[in-house]
Amino acid sequence: MPPATERPCSRSQAEQEPVAESVHEVPASEATNDETIRNATRRGMDQTYNRFSVGLLKFVKNMNIRCARPSDLMNMQHCNLLCLPENYQMKYYFYHGLSWPQLSYVAEDENGQIVGYVLAKMEEDSEDNPHGHITSLAVKRSHRRLGLAQKLMDQAANAMVETFKAKYVSLHVRKSNRAALHLYTNTLHFTISEVEPKYYADGEDAYAMKRDLAKPTFALKL
Repeated sequence: MPPATERPCSRSQAEQEPVAESVHEVPASEATNDETIRNATRRGMDQTYNRFSVGLLKFVKNMNIRCARPSDLMNMQHCNLLCLPENYQMKYYFYHGLSWPQLSYVAEDENGQIVGYVLAKMEEDSEDNPHGHITSLAVKRSHRRLGLAQKLMDQAANAMVETFKAKYVSLHVRKSNRAALHLYTNTLHFTISEVEPKYYADGEDAYAMKRDLAKPTFALKL
């Protein structure tokens, strides 16, 4: 079958609609118009990108990171159910909220709706070497790639240092969760300490990771 641009035609049609002798015979005015269109398109794209950037900046500024309250726990659990396969009973949220009320944080949008959270605690058997643990971190899909996960994690880590003199913070992550691994290693400076076989209920292995909070380089980006 001939290409779509080479549609066959009858002899009479060819005679009635002669083909241009040369594709290079383009009037200068048309070439100028083409360049004008290209320039206008580029300007339009730049303006659209600038408007998007300004709108995104305002959107991010309207996000609020604050310490979780007991009244937030139900919404934190709802966010967890939406985002993660690892789920917890409500009593586990209350256990964190009542035992370490300084360590868990939520991200809320301009309407006060919770769109992300971090659930954190201190390890109770670590008096000589105090350290915290991130039990759960989640951000709704609609609000990802805005830096909220990093802000939540930094707030929790800062509270661990200021309140409990934590030396480091630990967490577990699925070996298959590449997005979380990238966040923890490249952005939050966690390192893998060991692999825990079949850590999760479905049998998947977990990376046990740590972030050193005692180094002078530990700094928040709030």
